[in-house]
Amino acid sequence: WIAAQGADYFKFDSCGAPDWSRSTAFGQYAEMRDVLNSTGRAIFFSLCGWQWWYAPPDPSRQYLGGGSLGNSFRVYKDGKDWAALSQAVNVMAVVGRWSRPGGWADPDLLIGPWCGIDRDQNFCGQTDLQARTQFSLWAIFPAPLLLSQNLLAWSDYAKETYSNREVIALNQQSHFVAPASRVAGSNLSYPCSAADVDGGCSNVWARPLSDVAFVLVFVNNAPQAANVACDHTCFGAAFARAAELGMGRGGEAIAATTARSSRLGVRDLWSHSDLPQTLSPPFHLEVSVAG
Repeated sequence: WIAAQGADYFKFDSCGAPDWSRSTAFGQYAEMRDVLNSTGRAIFFSLCGWQWWYAPPDPSRQYLGGGSLGNSFRVYKDGKDWAALSQAVNVMAVVGRWSRPGGWADPDLLIGPWCGIDRDQNFCGQTDLQARTQFSLWAIFPAPLLLSQNLLAWSDYAKETYSNREVIALNQQSHFVAPASRVAGSNLSYPCSAADVDGGCSNVWARPLSDVAFVLVFVNNAPQAANVACDHTCFGAAFARAAELGMGRGGEAIAATTARSSRLGVRDLWSHSDLPQTLSPPFHLEVSVAG
């Protein structure tokens, strides 16, 4: 019936399931996958089990990982606000490595001032600035860019966020090199204190786009603007994943060169402008408050 109606996307949720064990979940999602595949129609299968363990392979269960079950697989609980989404970002730091074309880790929907669920809660949503941070991270992970918002209520800032073709292009890159990785900072907290010594207020994420280019996203969860840095170690880590994959003309050599002294051209994808001069690491960026 789903295929006969011309469906292109099908989301299958575990809400209310009487048995949340891994073996049962893997088996039931596999059954739905096989039914969809048997229709002969290309349908994007989004499984929503909201657990990190859908992502990695599990040889003890003869499980090949999330990409073997569906085209996307939820890895965390509902992203009701920036605090919850910050936790989803932390999970992606662990499981994002298993994303690949045809099987993407899904940290949940893109939300705005009202997230579309839990209408009775005092607050369910996030600021426009936090929404832009989420969009930036989801674009480079890369993760599905699915909106759960009232588009008619968008501010001009929100319209600018979700119509940024340069950022969307990162998410839709046809030549996939590697998923993003966290290259500076540790697990995010929100709210957090700038006095946190474990780096819970800031992150730098990186994703190689080719053997000569990469993208960086800087995150600040502190209650005030902060100077977030990507130093020589951070830049070396930006290409470490590419080196691990044996990318291009030698990710290891590029990482070493970049970490030492390379001068790099920089483009700000939110201002749609190139910096007037090349820069060398470390980079220091003044990042706005609270996401």
